[in-house]
Amino acid sequence: MSSELEVLKQRIVELEAKNAELEAEKAELLKRIMEENTRRDVRVEELEQKNKELETRLAIVEQASLPVEEQLYNDNPSDNSTSNFNSVAEYHEKPLVDVETDNSFPEEVCYNKQELVATVPANSAKRLNGTSLEEKDMDSFLLEAHKKIVSSEIKQRNKEKKFLRKLANQDSISDTAYVSETVVVAPQLVIADTLRKKFPR
Repeated sequence: MSSELEVLKQRIVELEAKNAELEAEKAELLKRIMEENTRRDVRVEELEQKNKELETRLAIVEQASLPVEEQLYNDNPSDNSTSNFNSVAEYHEKPLVDVETDNSFPEEVCYNKQELVATVPANSAKRLNGTSLEEKDMDSFLLEAHKKIVSSEIKQRNKEKKFLRKLANQDSISDTAYVSETVVVAPQLVIADTLRKKFPR
């Protein structure tokens, strides 16, 4: 019996040591999980902030593109030059210079073409005829997108016309086949009836 007690005591000591190891592992895992959660939360906050910034920028771009789109639809469709799109900034009399982001221009904001000529440095290659290169790129992109949409609509209409012609041709061919089949079958019936009358079975 004393040997059994010794074995049980030994087993209890081993289990307590194992339990202490497991508790230490558990504490380490909890610490890692908390650190990962903290990093994840920080990352989520960063992504949410970036998302808000991107949504704001998108809203600004969409607002800026509305006048361009309106002018696209108001312009003569046969005139595809980008010169019509380049007057958007002058038309709406918005500031042509972003003071916060563009350090190559003076600090004052220009509202009309005369002020622009007077205040923009002569060596500035960013603007040409009152329109920035970004605006020209946006104009050409919108023009290309409009051309693609119109082209796809024309292709779709042509496909529909071709399909309708093909369908009409098939109908007329089937009508012709029915008529010719009837014409061919009718004389054979007449001949068969005549033969039966002459040569009864």
